[in-house]
Amino acid sequence: MLKQYLLRLIKEWGTEYENSESPNIVASLFGHYKKHKDSYLMLYRSGLSYLVLDNIKAVCGPKPDQEDLPAYFSDWFAGALFGWIDEWITRGMKQEPEEMARLLEEVDRRSKAMS
Repeated sequence: MLKQYLLRLIKEWGTEYENSESPNIVASLFGHYKKHKDSYLMLYRSGLSYLVLDNIKAVCGPKPDQEDLPAYFSDWFAGALFGWIDEWITRGMKQEPEEMARLLEEVDRRSKAMS
């Protein structure tokens, strides 16, 4: 029941994003979580944060028909995305979605500079 509700929410976000003018998927996704802040904070207070990871994996995690490398990458990406979302929710979602997108872009820029 709860899993289906969360999956419905994330699928609604996907449809909204596809129909939006927003080019920034990260800001859009964080906007989804901010929009449903009360529901997600309640999950965390109830010790059910793993459902957010399950939800992210259902949407962008590995699929059974994927080859090994794409499947590993999908799982890595879902885990990394969850890490950002998890920490942000744990900290009370203080930053706006656009700020979270900017922070992620900064990490990407710094990692490229280190290469």
